[in-house]
Amino acid sequence: MTTTELPGTRPPETSGARLVEWVVTVDHKKIGLLYLGASLVFFAAGGVLAMLIRAELAAPGLQFGLFAGLYSWFPKMFGRMLAVAGLLFLYNVVVSLARGELAGDDPWQANSLEWVTTSPPPAHNFHQLPEIHSERPVYDLRRGLEHPETGAHTDPQTKPDRG
Repeated sequence: MTTTELPGTRPPETSGARLVEWVVTVDHKKIGLLYLGASLVFFAAGGVLAMLIRAELAAPGLQFGLFAGLYSWFPKMFGRMLAVAGLLFLYNVVVSLARGELAGDDPWQANSLEWVTTSPPPAHNFHQLPEIHSERPVYDLRRGLEHPETGAHTDPQTKPDRG
């Protein structure tokens, strides 16, 4: 028995690609199922932990083997991690204020018109409105294009030598 495939199609994958497809999906139905599944899993885990706490309250000193030291260890660990993150943030703020470079007028090399003006912008932004001939007017201005035609050739993703 022979099978014919249409041009541009491929057989369904049977590997881990389906799992990746579920994790990175934008399909609202799959996202809803993932949300529902995660909610049920965490609801069940919370119920189990709540029952363990109630059992310890019913019989003081009762400890369950695997969870014996976790109730005091987890809050301490996460508290320390939060403190380290806060200290790193404060260090970054102090170093940036002391030695950091000032951002210029367009630090991101963005393609939209709000980055053409100075920072902070004047009250009127532009003396006269610029002519726009493509969806990326600042991109075209940087490349020295006077009047680019709207189309795929102004898109750096389709023409890598332009971006």
